[in-house]
Amino acid sequence: MWKKKAIQLDLAKEILVRCICKPCQAPNPLLRALSSSRRNQDAKEDKHDDDDEKTNFTNASGENEELVKLLKVVDEFHEMTEESNRQCLLQKCDDIFLEEKMDCCEAQANFAIASGYVNDDTFKIVRIYVFCREIKPDDTNTPIVVIPKKLWYQMKPASDNPTFLYMNDFRVKKNTFWTVDIKYHTLRTSIDIETHKCAYFVELKTQGYLLEARKILFDLQDSIVQNNSQSLDTFVVRHLIESIGDNESLQFAQQAMRDMVEVIQKPIKDLQSISQRIISQFDKNEANIKLVKTYVYVYIYIYVNVQIWFFFFCKKMICQIIFVNEQLEEQRQYLSPPQLFVALKCVVTTQTRNIIETARKVFWSDLEHNIRGEKEHAKAEGFQLFMLIPCFNLLASSCNAQANNELLKSFDLQLFNKVPHIAARYVEVVEMDQQIRCLLNINARLCAVEYLMQILYFQKNDSLSEEILNLLLSNKDIMTMETWIKLWINQDSKFVHIICNLYKQEFGKWSQFVERPQIIDMLKDEQVRKRLLNIFDDNKFRNTVVKVNKNFVAFIYFMLRHKDVIWQGWESVLQTLDYYIDKTEMIYDAYTLKAIFGVLCSFGHISVERPAKDAFERLQKRLLSNESSFGLWLKLFTYQAQKEKKDTLKNLLAQSLIDWISDNLIGKNIDPPRRLMYFISHSGFWSLPGEYKDIFLTEIKKKKETILLSQQKWSNKSLESMRKFLEPARTCTDLKLLNEIFKVIVDLPVQMESSISKGDANKGKNAIEEKKEHEDEESEDNEEKVNKNKLVCHLEYCFLCIPWLPLLGHRLKKVERLKHLQNFVEMTLEELFVMIENKSITFCVCELLHRDDNARNIETISQSLPRWKNNKTAKNRVNALWTMLEDYRNFVWLKPLYKMLLTNYMTRNDFSARLNEFGNLCSNWDLESFPKASQRYQNEHKMYQKQKDIMEHLANMQDSYAFKRLWSMRREEMKKQEKLSIDKLYSQVSKEWRELIQRLEKKHSVEDLRWFKGDDLHSELKFLFPSWSEQQRQLMAKDFCKECEKSKQLKEMVIPWTKLEKATEILKKYHKLNCTIKTDDTWYRFVQSLRNSVNAIEGKESSLQYLSACYDECMRCFGDKVSECETLLDLITKHDEGLIKQLATNQNFANKEHFANTMETLDNCNEIHFQQLVGALRAVNENIREHIWDADLKETSQVAKAILEIHKRDNDFTAKFKKCCSENLYRISLLVDEADRFQASQSLRILEKATQNAQWTFAGCDQVLQEKGQTSERLILQIGAINDQSKSQTLNCDQLEQAIDRVLLGFSKEKELKKIQSLIEKFGVCKDIETLRAMFWRKGGRQATDKLHLSVKKTLAEFKDLHSEWKKRLENWQNECVKFRKEYPILNYFTFNEVRCLSQKLNDIINCAQEHRAILCSKFILPFLQRIDSTLSNVLPFVEKWECEPAQGDKVLSQFGAVFSKIWTNLRHSNDVYCNKPFCGLEYSKPNLIIQDYDKMLDILELFRNFGVTPRIEHILICKENTTEEEIECLLFRAITSANQAHPSLYCLMWPEMLPLETLEPVTKLFHNLLLSQKALDDLKKIPYLLIVMSNSLDNMLSQKLNPFRLSKRIAMNEQTPNLLIQQLYCNDLKAFALQNSSVNLNNNNNNNKPFVQLYISDQIGMGKSFKIEQDIESIRSMNPKVQAVRIALNSGTMDWKSIMEGLWRHHPCTIEEQVQNNLIDIKTKCFKLNYHVDNLVVYHLDISSCISASANTFFFELLFLQHVNTTLKVLASQCFHVNTNMAFLIEMPFKLNGIDNDYKKVLHTVFSSAKLPIVKVSKKTNPYVFGPEARFAIKWMKEFNAGNLKFAKKKKKNLIACIVLCTIKTDEQINQ
Repeated sequence: MWKKKAIQLDLAKEILVRCICKPCQAPNPLLRALSSSRRNQDAKEDKHDDDDEKTNFTNASGENEELVKLLKVVDEFHEMTEESNRQCLLQKCDDIFLEEKMDCCEAQANFAIASGYVNDDTFKIVRIYVFCREIKPDDTNTPIVVIPKKLWYQMKPASDNPTFLYMNDFRVKKNTFWTVDIKYHTLRTSIDIETHKCAYFVELKTQGYLLEARKILFDLQDSIVQNNSQSLDTFVVRHLIESIGDNESLQFAQQAMRDMVEVIQKPIKDLQSISQRIISQFDKNEANIKLVKTYVYVYIYIYVNVQIWFFFFCKKMICQIIFVNEQLEEQRQYLSPPQLFVALKCVVTTQTRNIIETARKVFWSDLEHNIRGEKEHAKAEGFQLFMLIPCFNLLASSCNAQANNELLKSFDLQLFNKVPHIAARYVEVVEMDQQIRCLLNINARLCAVEYLMQILYFQKNDSLSEEILNLLLSNKDIMTMETWIKLWINQDSKFVHIICNLYKQEFGKWSQFVERPQIIDMLKDEQVRKRLLNIFDDNKFRNTVVKVNKNFVAFIYFMLRHKDVIWQGWESVLQTLDYYIDKTEMIYDAYTLKAIFGVLCSFGHISVERPAKDAFERLQKRLLSNESSFGLWLKLFTYQAQKEKKDTLKNLLAQSLIDWISDNLIGKNIDPPRRLMYFISHSGFWSLPGEYKDIFLTEIKKKKETILLSQQKWSNKSLESMRKFLEPARTCTDLKLLNEIFKVIVDLPVQMESSISKGDANKGKNAIEEKKEHEDEESEDNEEKVNKNKLVCHLEYCFLCIPWLPLLGHRLKKVERLKHLQNFVEMTLEELFVMIENKSITFCVCELLHRDDNARNIETISQSLPRWKNNKTAKNRVNALWTMLEDYRNFVWLKPLYKMLLTNYMTRNDFSARLNEFGNLCSNWDLESFPKASQRYQNEHKMYQKQKDIMEHLANMQDSYAFKRLWSMRREEMKKQEKLSIDKLYSQVSKEWRELIQRLEKKHSVEDLRWFKGDDLHSELKFLFPSWSEQQRQLMAKDFCKECEKSKQLKEMVIPWTKLEKATEILKKYHKLNCTIKTDDTWYRFVQSLRNSVNAIEGKESSLQYLSACYDECMRCFGDKVSECETLLDLITKHDEGLIKQLATNQNFANKEHFANTMETLDNCNEIHFQQLVGALRAVNENIREHIWDADLKETSQVAKAILEIHKRDNDFTAKFKKCCSENLYRISLLVDEADRFQASQSLRILEKATQNAQWTFAGCDQVLQEKGQTSERLILQIGAINDQSKSQTLNCDQLEQAIDRVLLGFSKEKELKKIQSLIEKFGVCKDIETLRAMFWRKGGRQATDKLHLSVKKTLAEFKDLHSEWKKRLENWQNECVKFRKEYPILNYFTFNEVRCLSQKLNDIINCAQEHRAILCSKFILPFLQRIDSTLSNVLPFVEKWECEPAQGDKVLSQFGAVFSKIWTNLRHSNDVYCNKPFCGLEYSKPNLIIQDYDKMLDILELFRNFGVTPRIEHILICKENTTEEEIECLLFRAITSANQAHPSLYCLMWPEMLPLETLEPVTKLFHNLLLSQKALDDLKKIPYLLIVMSNSLDNMLSQKLNPFRLSKRIAMNEQTPNLLIQQLYCNDLKAFALQNSSVNLNNNNNNNKPFVQLYISDQIGMGKSFKIEQDIESIRSMNPKVQAVRIALNSGTMDWKSIMEGLWRHHPCTIEEQVQNNLIDIKTKCFKLNYHVDNLVVYHLDISSCISASANTFFFELLFLQHVNTTLKVLASQCFHVNTNMAFLIEMPFKLNGIDNDYKKVLHTVFSSAKLPIVKVSKKTNPYVFGPEARFAIKWMKEFNAGNLKFAKKKKKNLIACIVLCTIKTDEQINQ
């Protein structure tokens, strides 16, 4: 009722306002209505006042009161003139309104006034802002909120200005759906309280029917309000900001802004001013923070209150700035580093987790801008960057690892400017960082104190470092013991360097530092102590210490002082001292030596006695290594030690002396005499105590072989040293010792008496006592010979004494041994001259004097002896010696001449008796008298002198085998004629030899070959043509060998070439184009050369040049491959009329369709004989038809080449052809014709039966994925009883197609075919459905996986509907796959079936015990993930995150992507920045086609090298026969994703022609859809992916598709490219590989480990390559016992991938692929048997047989260059193998390969190309044959048998058996040892 009256009043007001504004008179109806209301009001005024209390708001009196007021306004208006101001009247009109009376507010259950921002699970806070422009500034009434049941709430002003904005907070029960009304006077609006909102903004507006009146009434007010409304949003936002005081109010304000975003616009400028105001307080509050902390020590009470105030102040300020920054977003003002530091210090002060999390989101951008210098902000440097370290620690979130890592790289604090009061400010930053770590328990990435150490390290300011170090040491609250320990032990910390730079070698400061209490406590930690100890053990520190001996001595005393704190015992002190003993270049003096020696002599504990001795020994070696310190070493022998150490020291010094003698008198590259002279010439030697001199003398006697005169060890320098030592000026105190030394050196052959004088020297024998080694029991003749031999020995010793002769004049009186030497030389020469005079000198003495100019030595010795010098008699004796030697030289040449004739040309029977006697003398004339022998055989001497030229020529020709063969033949002829004479024989042989030379200069005949058969022709040419140059002879020998080899090959090839000629003519005869096939030039030349060859071979005088020319011509025509198919050619020739004619003319064989029917008939035949013929006949007929019958042959030579091509393509063709030759093909043809008619009728009956009762059965998912190639069994038609298989008949897809084909070929009437037409149509649809189902499952889909059964009686439309359903299902799944791959790029490395298979294995692994997960992951998970990251070695942390999910569901795909995506992400960020420029003509965003030969496979590496990428398995996909479309799809997605992620890389698809046609077609379509369609080109236009497709030819479908993108140039590879990759991937040393994880090399960094590969080849068979590899494996095992050896045989022409993968994983105990958990059965036993350990080295012996083919190149390329092998044996059985750093591959190559191309270097071009892999060439030298114990035992008994010792086995049976048993036992024992 009130609403109706209010509307009436508003209408009346509108009419009146219009009239006032016109102006015009008010309408009469309005006046009548208003007058009626006035009368009613007057009447009611007379009633009693009690009645007024009972009236309500809707009574007539209330209603009329406003109408009466309005009537008064009308009256006032009528009284106005036109000039009067009507604005006041309009205002009065506006003030009249009908007010509604409301009940008072009561507390409600669902709606209550809020008492703060307190939210719980039941209630929430709701805030309402109301804007009402009609409210006057002085109006006390405010809008109200009316809730149901007419309860209302008065709203409060939101701010002082403007007054028309009001608000109120309410505490509302959650899940409340109420509608509340907002009212002010007649203005009202409604709000729906929703569950998800907490703030509302509404405006109270005039109703629609009053708009015009309001506009008129309030033009002035509207203008005022409009001005104020421009800042209305500001006041709403400002009110929200002012209400923020804690985290709850902050969250409320954030939610309020989100709820009012549609009605409130953000006041950007005002928010920016608020932001500036808050930020300006940060600079002020930094001082307040310090002030508060200062007061804490003075006024505890004041501190507590201020601290509480400061806590709330910080919380409010932080919450407000967080809110403001969130609203401003990118338009906000970013904080400078000091401001951000203070702001976050406030955050830390609040210690509120929610505020911290919010601050991370808000202030992270401030941190980024300051670090990176973005948005016109200067990049933070120096101290400001240092201030950001605690900021980063607080703001960094684990969810944003990528951004964290990028910012971490920016913290480079090396460049640093000086800042005032920097030390205290540094410590303040460190203090905040420590608070973040300790109070908030945040795992910080950066450590401020560590960075502070880096700053100090780079600034190199000792005073600043010392000040900061003192501040840190004094601040115990912040710098905890854990912090100090971390500073010490962190390897990246510069704290240690600062300490070292600060104290250097000032060990007084070091002592003060070490003695601090904090340092003493820290040194109790073992790691800190070791770290400090490492300072003193650092090489730089050591090298500095030893520069000044004073510092070194101080360091020694420092060690002794702090040995218990730092070194903790003598053992550690000794380890530190160890370096200074023998690892520095320090020059010791007496003080340093005394200090070290004193420490070594101070050790008393038995545990360090042995190390001390070792140190002492090394100290002595150090002294001995430098000659300048040799005297110090000798002084050690005079050192006086303590009594308890005296014996030990004596033993050590004695051993040192012994070692010096051993090291200086024995060994290579040592001059022992010179070292001996150096020792005894030193003054310190003669000062040695007597006990050491005795030791010296004893030791040199033991080593005398190295210093004996007779051993020729004394060089000129050594003798010069001795001469200087024996100078008269030098004095020697111990002559006895000197004489003893010379007795050792001068080892005379005889013992000289010390009393002999010069006068007795001529007596000779009276002064000599020969050494008696054996008793003299021989005869006098033998004694004389012995004496003569002794003379030779004495003379040789005299010759050795020549360098000593100058010493004989020095000190002969004191050095008695030199005097004995002089006497010995004089006696020996006297004996020699006596023998010359009495002509008893022997041949052996003459031989000695004749060689090496020894006669001159005799003359030199005689002139050097004092007694013989300038003596005429001595000179005459020497002249007699020269005369005798001249006679000896003239006579002695007869001996070699005689031996030459006897050895090469003649026999003893050819010589006279006198010459034979002379020959006997020559064989044993050493002890015969030379003068007597020369006198006896002077006639023979004269005879040989006459034939001197002949003998010299024969001597020159003795190495010519051809000449000696000719000589031998003619000598035998003369002997038979009994006319043997050397002169005649020589003349005849010389003549024939010259004739042979003349013939060879013209031509090389076959007859002449007999002289050089089996000989080295090059060596023979030296004798035939001695005047020729070496180059001419080499050229002739090369030509001659070639011609001989060609003539030999020609004889072998004549028969195969003849058979080729006959077979070609036969096949040409039956060819349908026989008349047009012409005899071309090639064929004519071949036939003519072949006939000429036959004629030439029959003639003996044919020249080799002619035979070689014939051979070359035939080889140019057809080559030597004809010999391999000789059997085939023979069969063609023999079965001309039978087999060849039938294959060429019979339609059942010549016609392709008829032949297919023939094969089917034979295959279905019951006779096994015909069934076995099918395969051979099919291969033979199809090959001959393809290459010959159906080929367009125009020349006869093409026919011959076709025959050879057939044999080349099929190695078993000859065997198949031979099998067909034994059959009657004409009879088979007749049988086939009869069978065709019967089969067609039978097939029609079956199909008619199927139309009545049959059912289609589609294979399920498991069957489709597990079968390999058996596509015919996936669709089966079951005919007859469906439920009873015994009564039904089943046809698979192929059988059904055959039946339909037979019917269509055999019947042509529509009536007969009409019955089965529907079945044929449904069959076509079923095949399409089966293809879609298989494709869906093969691509990873898992829906409707069960078998499908369809009745034949269903309509064709139902079949098509099912087809559409599966087609749509496949399309949807393909779209889902694309989404998955885009969302999780890691899925681009796997097919979805692989992901499901891996997920199932992950489920099994997670269900296993924790201890078994690692070994299972290493086999079943890790190799697959190494496709992504080749360096990945541990996937267990990722696997632990896995949660079991059904592998057939789609959720498992997203989980797999989420769990393992971090591997891909980390890899992307760790990669280097790639170049982004096209190279080699490649274009971005296009598939580049490259046509390349198969043998140029490695050329692809050049592109990757230019691009700067190491090729991995993710970059290159080599197509094989089992490569799937999805694998190629993954490659394309990888290329696109890589480019889209700003990390473009190079990707390559190789050899697509290897794909089968059923795979190549969808792959070509895939390229079109993903890359080449218009939509794809538009999408990928800005994505610079780089893709290469490398193909061998343009014949395949994909290459033709990509032909527009083909590169014009081929790849030109640098020869060094593969080598660089090999050096990068592999270790180049077998020893280094063996030691990489052994105990010897535990400290080695595993990141530097690399695998190893090596090839083993040989030039001959049976060189023992396998044995050599076994030896190398044993050598690896000797250096590292953790080795597993695996041998893999590659002995097939085609790659058996299953066997290869089994071999590669043979070292692993887990081999069961299907059930992962079954591998855990007896897992420990398996590991024990295999000797398996995760750290083992795995050495693979790849044994390549001669059957290997070029298909192995793919395997070796993946294994050696990509280091990863993938195989897809089945859809659900894909396997991976990755080459890890602990693997070695020892590859054994065969001597040669089978087949025509037997050179393995050409066939295996990936291994033997420009890539220089390490090669071991195994030969007799590198791998000599080693006789094992068994072989030696067998040879031993063979020798006994051959010697006749085992002939009486029967008589000595028992003894023989016993002997064999004993020998066997002994041999076994030797083997065991």
